[in-house]
Amino acid sequence: MEYSWLLCLISLIIPINFSSTQFSAYDLKPMPFSIYNTGGNANNLITNIRWCCVNERESTKCLAWSNALLSSNITTSSLACIPGSDKFDCYRKIFNDEADLMAADSGEIYTAGRYYNLVPIANELYSPMFNSPSANTYYSVAVVRSGSSINLDNLQGARSCHSSVGSSSGWNQPIAQLLRDRRLNIIDCNNHVKSAALLFGSMCAPDALNRQFNPTGDNPSTVCDLCQGTNGNTFCTNQDPYAGNIGALVCLLNQGDIAFVRHTALIELQARDPTFPIDQFQLLCTNGQRFPWRQFQSCNWGIAPASAILVSHRRPKQLRDIYRKVLIESAGFFSLQNPSFQLFNSQRFQSNDLLFSDATVDFNLLDDRTSYSNYLGSEYLSMLARLYDCPLRVLRWCVISIYEKEKCRLMKNAFARKNIKPDLDCISAKNAMECMSKIQQGIADIITVDAADAYRAQRYYQLVPLAAEDYGVDMESNVMYAVAVAKRTDLTSNLWNLRGKTICSTAVGDLAGWHVPIDYLSAIKEAYVTNCHINKVIGEYFGQSCVPGSLDYDYNRLKTNPRALCLKCYSKGSDYCSRSHREMFFGSSGAFRCLTEGTGGHVAFVMHTAVISNTDGRNVDQWARPLRAIDFELLCKNGTRKTIEAYKSCHLLRVPARVLMTSS
Repeated sequence: MEYSWLLCLISLIIPINFSSTQFSAYDLKPMPFSIYNTGGNANNLITNIRWCCVNERESTKCLAWSNALLSSNITTSSLACIPGSDKFDCYRKIFNDEADLMAADSGEIYTAGRYYNLVPIANELYSPMFNSPSANTYYSVAVVRSGSSINLDNLQGARSCHSSVGSSSGWNQPIAQLLRDRRLNIIDCNNHVKSAALLFGSMCAPDALNRQFNPTGDNPSTVCDLCQGTNGNTFCTNQDPYAGNIGALVCLLNQGDIAFVRHTALIELQARDPTFPIDQFQLLCTNGQRFPWRQFQSCNWGIAPASAILVSHRRPKQLRDIYRKVLIESAGFFSLQNPSFQLFNSQRFQSNDLLFSDATVDFNLLDDRTSYSNYLGSEYLSMLARLYDCPLRVLRWCVISIYEKEKCRLMKNAFARKNIKPDLDCISAKNAMECMSKIQQGIADIITVDAADAYRAQRYYQLVPLAAEDYGVDMESNVMYAVAVAKRTDLTSNLWNLRGKTICSTAVGDLAGWHVPIDYLSAIKEAYVTNCHINKVIGEYFGQSCVPGSLDYDYNRLKTNPRALCLKCYSKGSDYCSRSHREMFFGSSGAFRCLTEGTGGHVAFVMHTAVISNTDGRNVDQWARPLRAIDFELLCKNGTRKTIEAYKSCHLLRVPARVLMTSS
């Protein structure tokens, strides 16, 4: 569907945390360390180091490491193991000062650095036996079975195995390469899992259902079809039997057509089990050729930086030096020759690459000035940028007041901080009709309107609905209720005696504030509309009122609308009675405000949420602060009254939710 990328963008708006990357001195928390300086340098400092573990098996290995440190006496520091539900939970724990350290794949370092302000203090060094580009880099490779016919031209529907979504070799580099070569179609600019699922058939892509990679909750189930986990904690997560580089190769051997992994996994498999049928594998190159599995130097999908150990950017140099010292001492003392505990061996814990890559032999200490970006390097960051390419560069949102424009500006900045694509731009118009015209002319792209305006947009401007607002689990998700609200102390007002009353409407032409009450009055024979002179008849039926937009040219082309429809409106000058938020009494909240301020009105025709969202402290604006929901009641069609909460049994009409419209 050609609008699918935009639907997914819209669904991301609500979860955005507008302050996710803004920090101040108030964010700093006291460090929960027990530090005793007995000699003035890191060698004589005692501290408790908290390592964040992403699953139970990592916690088991971490505990073994902690006990080994305690019994070895190689350091005065102790190690505590902090359980995290996944790597993102660990990022949050370190950011919130609930943990200190974790190791992360180079693909994960970008996310940890950009959004959680973590920095690398050391990186893994790999054994010369792996023939890596250097001791602290590795190749990303695509592995296929020797007898298969899989090539770059027939990947459509192929069964793919990935170490994990977000990892360099298992995801970022191959997906970026496929995007660059136009073998992968972008269907969601902010979720490349969906794009990959459109290319491949059954997959095992661990973490593809994690909310970070599945923000709208609708990733296809095929992304986990090949995975072998037996419950929710293991299936398609970092604990799945097919997770990780070794797991992806086993997935390929048993079920898959292609696996994306680190080149070291092939050598590790052969070293661990000489009987493993390693010669059944070949490498698929980016140019379509096939090479024997040992020729990864000539046939790979890119070079990635080694995994690194991350710490909060707030940690001072003194503590970072302690961490580095413990890492170096542990790497030396708990080598593969140590019979009691081996830091870079996960086989005794029935797994692979726990805490660190099993291919690691030592650590390389990084300078305190090393940030996530200069560690990854410009070439790797350019590759990552390809993952966020979007066919549409800018989405132009049409706004009809300075208030909407300011909110749009804040939303634009929030999108940019989260790297959500496409970029957002805010296009101003004087009212919804002008927005519709601008969208029709190609000057803007999208606007949010109520159901009545949606009808006009489709009939007169050929716009089409794109998505409806969702009001959550407490209400019917895509339905609102048009209601009539009066003050509890106004005992004379009901729906049968509105003649001469002062009304507050959301806007002329609006569904809840205009069409629904007029339709009701016509149905009970209170108002007689002839020759389509609705505005004139209603203006003469009610007393002084506020119906924003009543004098706008688009709604008063015959210039017969009574000025009484605007006499209770609030704003001044050109904003007076305008059909936009420039008029303070515009919309549901504005109409409710009209009911409550000054001499006020008798009845407000609004959406059922207007009272609830503006009373009892839910709106901090000065006008709403003293208001209580208990002081207002709903007017029912049978002439009775009910409390505000009873809108499902006391309303004028159930109406469709507000909708986003775009050009056809």
